Amino acid sequence: MPDFFGREVLDREKVLAGKWAELDMEGFQARNARAIREPEILAAARELREKYAKLGAVGYCFGGWAVLRLGAEKLVDCVVCAHPSWVTKDDIDNYSTVPLQFLCPEVDSQFSDDLKFHAFQKLVSRRIAPGDSDNDCFRSWVGKAKMGYRLSGFIFRVWRMGV
Repeated sequence: MPDFFGREVLDREKVLAGKWAELDMEGFQARNARAIREPEILAAARELREKYAKLGAVGYCFGGWAVLRLGAEKLVDCVVCAHPSWVTKDDIDNYSTVPLQFLCPEVDSQFSDDLKFHAFQKLVSRRIAPGDSDNDCFRSWVGKAKMGYRLSGFIFRVWRMGV
């Protein structure tokens, strides 16, 4: 597994204690900005694509924007994007037809309600095709704990807190 943080490790005890003010998050984010890490991530995916017939990507937080870029470039066959940070409307607007699942908490400071709604509208609407038998959109509740929608390879789940 490639290291996309340049061997940098944040102080585990401070992270677990929630002492974010004591960490150099601004510097960490600058050293690991999208413009710096995206070429490395795309290059790694291209190399893996040459070796393997099927390739999937899962990204959590920082990795959320990255897996959306891999899906947009069709370098992977499926994407799971969980609690994504640094995602833009352009990431969503430029996404391809690679199957995608979002996993996100109902309240998320990184993936706002507006961005969730934009993702749902844009990604679901581009998969609607007249006569497509896999065009069924459904909504399911499981134990009143989660809400999911699926439409032709796009799954969007919002985890409801405290239900």
